[in-house]
Amino acid sequence: MEWMLLLSNILHTLTEGLGLATNALLIYLVLTKTPKRLTTYSILILNFAICDLLTCVSAFFVQQRLIPGGTALFYFSHGPCKLFGSLACYIGYSFMLHCYSHWLWSLLFSFVYRYYILGHSAPKTRTVVIIITLFYIPSFFQFVTFCFASDDVTELKNQVVKKFGYDVSKECVSGHLNIFHWKAMFTILHMTLPITPVYTAILILRRMTLAKLRAERVMSENSKHLHAQLLKALTIQACLPIFFVVAVITYTVGQLGIYNHPLLEYATFLLGSFIPMLCPVTSFYFVRPYHLWIRNRLLCMHRKTSSQSVSRITTLYGSQETSKGYY
Repeated sequence: MEWMLLLSNILHTLTEGLGLATNALLIYLVLTKTPKRLTTYSILILNFAICDLLTCVSAFFVQQRLIPGGTALFYFSHGPCKLFGSLACYIGYSFMLHCYSHWLWSLLFSFVYRYYILGHSAPKTRTVVIIITLFYIPSFFQFVTFCFASDDVTELKNQVVKKFGYDVSKECVSGHLNIFHWKAMFTILHMTLPITPVYTAILILRRMTLAKLRAERVMSENSKHLHAQLLKALTIQACLPIFFVVAVITYTVGQLGIYNHPLLEYATFLLGSFIPMLCPVTSFYFVRPYHLWIRNRLLCMHRKTSSQSVSRITTLYGSQETSKGYY
């Protein structure tokens, strides 16, 4: 048991530390290195970066172990939140969950945006911000209601000992004695049920986007290279929800009483921590201004290259100009 806790602490520190650094860097690049032609698209990137950064901070703060048991659900917090008590840990956990749910809805919107942009000019920045805000409302409602869903700590500890025989004398415990109470149930359903339909919609949108790209008969070499990069970016981002799917499976297996094991209890949110760590990498690699800045400033890989040709790609950004090879 002790080695699992140690391994969990190490993995949380590594994944969330790296995620914090990469997302902070991405926010800096979006605010200072985004060319005018990418202003609208950069709002989507900034939304992801802020959401991922806050996810990393809250996930490190709580370092949660999820223990499902019948109609009850318990949380052991092993992060710095222990210094402030169970309530602080629970609120931090609630905040983390709402960041994850907003990330998933944002990913869906990003695929809708990419499909839309193939046949239309880029929407106004204000329009994109309003849509993101509308997508955020369910997650914010989840956060507010879930903050009031935790039960008495003493009763929770007694139930943990009764159901699992765990030593809770040194544990920071929070949770729910009955997950069917609407405040807890809404969050559980909002975190689990949308995974499959959203992921399915993402795959369908990806297929539709690729089909629309392949339907283009007249295309310059620059455009073909750009579309190849877009295909890679879509493929990578479409894979990230797999971490959500596996995390939900580890939770469901325990909640339904199929199998309970400490390894599954630790794994649920460790799997989730890889998402905000990996998400910025796609922007670092595929958005040319960010890629060049990282290569030249951080990796010190200055190269004398011929000036990049600029092609006008109406199929992607209406009448906007896009540099070869990147968004």
